[in-house]
Amino acid sequence: MRLPLLLSLAALLVNLPVAAASAAQEPPAPAPTPPVAQAAPERPLMQAGLGLMMGVPVGDFHENVAFSAGLTGHLGFGLGSSPISFGVEGTYLWYGSESRDVPLVGMPGLAVGVDTANDMFLLHGRVRAQRPDGRVRPYVDGLVGFNYIATTTSVDAEDTCYYVGSTSSCSDDGDSVTNLDDVVLSAGGGAGVMFAFGASPHSMRLDLSLRYLYGGEAEYLTEGDIQWQEDGPVILVPHLTRTDMLMVYVGLTWGR
Repeated sequence: MRLPLLLSLAALLVNLPVAAASAAQEPPAPAPTPPVAQAAPERPLMQAGLGLMMGVPVGDFHENVAFSAGLTGHLGFGLGSSPISFGVEGTYLWYGSESRDVPLVGMPGLAVGVDTANDMFLLHGRVRAQRPDGRVRPYVDGLVGFNYIATTTSVDAEDTCYYVGSTSSCSDDGDSVTNLDDVVLSAGGGAGVMFAFGASPHSMRLDLSLRYLYGGEAEYLTEGDIQWQEDGPVILVPHLTRTDMLMVYVGLTWGR
């Protein structure tokens, strides 16, 4: 009984150092590597856009002008990560035109075609507060600037010639004259929303907005306000009202 017990103890003593050495040689399990945080994409500071603008005259202005339509371009610059940005907007609006044949004085039976266009050119400084991220980004705007409203008549002819004594000067572009123009202050505000499509942060966005502009009192012409006399001067019948408008915008915007 003692001999087998002694042999078992001897085998245990022989294998114990080997097991200890094997355990010492095994490297410890590596610690888990923490995930590397990805840097957020850099947000551009500039924002630009182009789109269609429709102006609906309000009040006394609406009694003379039914609607206007044209193009708007805008450019803005943000204040870092702030939701506030400053920019400028330029808008061209057409609000009517007419064409007619005007008899040439002193030349019976001859007439020249003339085209009359009624236009508005608006330029505004803009401050905007907009949600800084997300696919849907609402915003509010404040604007101040001016509105240049003008009526221009041009000769619709391939060649227009002027004679001074025995010399003549001809132009292929015809000639034009500004019948009446005026510049008034314009200010207002509104709100809109952008819907992004494409890769962020430089994605393109569908831009929709509605705003109200308070326009100063202007003198302007509309269709039918120029009365052409066969043997006399042209008579202008202008209007004098405020130029308030409700503006509806649909366009595309890039950047910030």
